[in-house]
Amino acid sequence: MIEQCLPPQSRQFYMRVKAQKHEDAIAARSEQLIELRRQNAARGSLLSGSQLLAEWQLSETCIRAMTTGLLDAALEACNLYEIPLDQNLSSCIESEIEGFIETQFRYALRNHSTSIGGSTLPTNIKDAFAGRIPAAKFNILNPIQIRLEKARVAGMRQRTNLESESKEKDGNMGLNLSSAEHATLTALGEIYPQKIHLHQLAAKILPPLEHGALLQAVEGLHSRRLIEYKPLKGAGGLEDAANILLSSEGARWLQGTDTSKESPAVVKVLNVLISSPSDVRAERDAVESAIQEWNISHHKSMGIMLHPVRWETHAFPALGDRPQGILNRQIVNSAHFLIGIFGNRLGTPTGEAPSGTIEEIEEIRKSGRHVSLYFSSAPVPRDADRGQLDALEDYRRSMKQRGLYFSFASVDELRRLVTQHLPRIVEEALESMKSGNAAADPRTPPSVAQQPMKRVPTTVRRLVPGLLTDDNLSPKEVELLWTAAKSPGGDIYHSSTLDGEGIRTNEREFLEGADARTASEWFSALRGLENRRLIEPLSDDRDFFKLTGEGYAAADKLEDFARWKVHSITLRAYYMNADPQELKLGCKGIVTLPATYYPDDIGADLSVQRSLKERRSLVVEGLDSMPKIDWQPTDVEFEDDATGKVQTFRVDGMEYIRPGRLKLPIVSE
Repeated sequence: MIEQCLPPQSRQFYMRVKAQKHEDAIAARSEQLIELRRQNAARGSLLSGSQLLAEWQLSETCIRAMTTGLLDAALEACNLYEIPLDQNLSSCIESEIEGFIETQFRYALRNHSTSIGGSTLPTNIKDAFAGRIPAAKFNILNPIQIRLEKARVAGMRQRTNLESESKEKDGNMGLNLSSAEHATLTALGEIYPQKIHLHQLAAKILPPLEHGALLQAVEGLHSRRLIEYKPLKGAGGLEDAANILLSSEGARWLQGTDTSKESPAVVKVLNVLISSPSDVRAERDAVESAIQEWNISHHKSMGIMLHPVRWETHAFPALGDRPQGILNRQIVNSAHFLIGIFGNRLGTPTGEAPSGTIEEIEEIRKSGRHVSLYFSSAPVPRDADRGQLDALEDYRRSMKQRGLYFSFASVDELRRLVTQHLPRIVEEALESMKSGNAAADPRTPPSVAQQPMKRVPTTVRRLVPGLLTDDNLSPKEVELLWTAAKSPGGDIYHSSTLDGEGIRTNEREFLEGADARTASEWFSALRGLENRRLIEPLSDDRDFFKLTGEGYAAADKLEDFARWKVHSITLRAYYMNADPQELKLGCKGIVTLPATYYPDDIGADLSVQRSLKERRSLVVEGLDSMPKIDWQPTDVEFEDDATGKVQTFRVDGMEYIRPGRLKLPIVSE
């Protein structure tokens, strides 16, 4: 999916543009198909080979229009959000478009296998259509590749010209900053490269600035290209700002370096541990090469430099522990994320794990850091160790229950895959680091002005009974699994027609009225439940799914889940020696998520040691923006539209989860 190649802030816009262009292409094909069949019926002729060919050509035209729509949507998103179309992004878009074309032709050939009257398509005509696909695919993909390369080169030239103009302009301006601008820039330098909102920035500036003075300072710094931000403007000018970030020019200015000269920007270094057995030396080199290419393309724009770490270059002689224990201290503990590679060997046992590579993977995974795994699918050499192959295959199968991995058939394919995945891997690693560093002050109820709301990940870690590993269920996966378990047959129906797609279970249609972003979240939830083997497909087309035994067992742990259809919610705060506070917010619904527990607390008899990790919580959906209040709620109240019953809960503060959700931890009575 191309949206995964793009930065998060642009994905919703891309999905909307893509959906509109695909709807236009499908509507045009439907009109042309109706007219073609009307003309044929008017002539009174039977279904002929010429008509079948004409209908197939309509399908080719529709696929061409949909493919062009994908590229148009991606380029419009890049242009609107000023996203650099570098080599990595261009390769990612091209790869996804090529896969889209292949999938669409496969569906088209299947749909054309049955004629208008329901008779089977003759084998010779079906073979003729299949023979046309390679040429048609090339004719569609080639213009896309040409446009994509032109856009990449044009963007590169434009960025070069803008950088030259910026340096010349800054040199002429002399950067005469006011005291307010200087204080604002200094505060941003202390948290670089973290993005920050205006109210959070105000709390970090000393001495404090009035709101109007801060707005003027932020706008002045932006006009000098020293910061980047998303402005919120009204009739009177700038009213608020989000995602404020020090630019590379701003970082160089803070260092006291002349902006007219090339100098390195302030960057954050992330250690990337390349972990593998000894039989994939060339593959390890390919991964390191992909990392260096990422640095060349991204380190200036993101302020991040990836540092590849390998035992043969970063380990040194030492005594006092087993070899893998020493390696853990020297290179594993300091890694920010891990890329693991397996060829034809699992590796040598360490005394703590089946191999050193597996021990490194588990050390990283258990600490919450990101892990990406790649397994070779190349032909196995005749002299390969059969015992190692069997052990590796057992480990690979176990990974299917614990996450997603990729396979590669050659060194070049591995390098391409890592190059394509690195932007998303880095994004995931940064999110893990942010959530791990966020900590609330337990002493007093903090105000929003003094302590900004933390952005929490939407992933819920939860133990699944009967499994030795922990599972990751998003809120959408929790709701889909819970709803399916309540249905008589435990089944989920996934429909796909020209009118769109649908997901239905227990008499509920999940995509009804859903926007593009929400629909994509429900599709991800369906795929996630299947990948975890909590549901299984009952047809090759994956139209029907049924809960597995593990799925029912996992659903039994969700007894506290509930959903209410609500149009508003009232937040209240009651503190000693303070006046009560109250705020009413409009919303679309409220979900209560069960409590979560630490995954490693399992007894010897596989019983769950219920060590609380996160309390039961309410999630308010459909908010337009973060509540602008300087207090934290202690009570909430809302009325269920379906039953008219008023629900009240004691809560402990709130956390704003983008997009448009508010999380309220429930206090047990």
